[in-house]
Amino acid sequence: MKLSNYNIFMDASGTYSFVYNAVTRAVLTVDEELRECLERNTLEKIDPSLVDPLKKCGIIIEDSVNELKMYRLKHNIAKYDAERSSFLIFTTYACNLRCPYCYEGPVVSPEFQKASMGPDMTSQVIQFICNQTLQNRSQTLGIGLYGGEPLLNLDCCESVVKNVSQWCAHYGINFYTTVTTNGTLLTESAYKRIGKYLSSVHVTLDGPQKFHDRKRIKKDGSGSYSEILDNLKLLKDTKEHLSIRINFDEENRSHIEEVLDDLEEIGLKGRPYFHVYFAQIIPQNACLSFPSDPGYRKWRRESIAYYLPLMRMAIERGWRNHMALEIGQEHSLVPANVISCDYVKRGLYSIDPFGDIYICPASGGDRRYRVGELCNGTVEWNSSYYNILTRDPSLIGPCRKCEMLPMCGGGCAIASYFKYEDYNTTFCNFNKEQIYERLKTYLRFKYPEKFDVEG
Repeated sequence: MKLSNYNIFMDASGTYSFVYNAVTRAVLTVDEELRECLERNTLEKIDPSLVDPLKKCGIIIEDSVNELKMYRLKHNIAKYDAERSSFLIFTTYACNLRCPYCYEGPVVSPEFQKASMGPDMTSQVIQFICNQTLQNRSQTLGIGLYGGEPLLNLDCCESVVKNVSQWCAHYGINFYTTVTTNGTLLTESAYKRIGKYLSSVHVTLDGPQKFHDRKRIKKDGSGSYSEILDNLKLLKDTKEHLSIRINFDEENRSHIEEVLDDLEEIGLKGRPYFHVYFAQIIPQNACLSFPSDPGYRKWRRESIAYYLPLMRMAIERGWRNHMALEIGQEHSLVPANVISCDYVKRGLYSIDPFGDIYICPASGGDRRYRVGELCNGTVEWNSSYYNILTRDPSLIGPCRKCEMLPMCGGGCAIASYFKYEDYNTTFCNFNKEQIYERLKTYLRFKYPEKFDVEG
């Protein structure tokens, strides 16, 4: 027998500790004696009655097991599996709001910021979607309508989802559509045009009205909170999954319950397929540029701790059924990344109004990071596409020996290139710090009795 390479120890209260295995995602409470045996690798001193439970949880493994090769296999299976092809469509880079933290400021070139996908490019995109899905031999096809504000280009939205939906029905391919919108244009007339194709709607609120209306500002300087809530009322009894992201920061985090009260007042509490989650307000391109910023790293560590009181508050107010709280679920505090990010999977594409293709939507509009270009409905890939897709963290020096590899997946390849002009590097210290803090926050939330009150 031997220790797993992927055990993470964390102090709890009193004489107890947690041990978390990043492969099995098992959590065990251990006393000082057992922790010492595990950390010092003196497995022969472990009480025999504990061996089977430790093996079952993956804390100890057979001598013949090569965990790095197992990870490599899982990584490659996950990365190259194209059972699902997904296409994120920037229908426009334009927006009807002027949020001060919008990603379009630092990323999208000024001449791009009003660009919208015209009819000819829309037809090319539809052709690419269908051809690529067949080439990938995918059984499921997903469309994400994105922007800017995607509903500013409703003709493009309708054309894509209508034509692709009909094509999928002809070929017997499962189809779903998601729209990520600021909510101001999700009116009854817009819903009549695309609603029957929607599987999911994603809307963001920046805290309660007094805070939201300072950030989600219209071109004339007015707020958007009331308008968004009026439009959300239209979705109270509709079929699609509704996801609302509530942004928090130091200023508004003590007032988030007001948003939940407003959502309850318009009838969303208790709605099937309704999901609420909390997120920090950060620029869209933060994962590319901020890991090397010490100030951001400090702020990120501190703000992770805000999740805990926010989740407890929401649960106390009866919102548990609308939150994803367990390891492995969407928006979980604890990552489980066999690959570093879903966007580096084969079969996922982000396409902008010019027909440029990006791996990650956060880099959309910055042509340094495009990986391909549409031409007459077909794609010409460049070397970046192959560099990113074939990146293997099990071959990167620091990652090979890291206990967090199955949670981190080697970090963001594009961020590594942004900083080092090398895809085969990683923001190792930053990644480890953030994962450790998220794990600690999760454990404090899940097992509060195991931590000191002040912890």
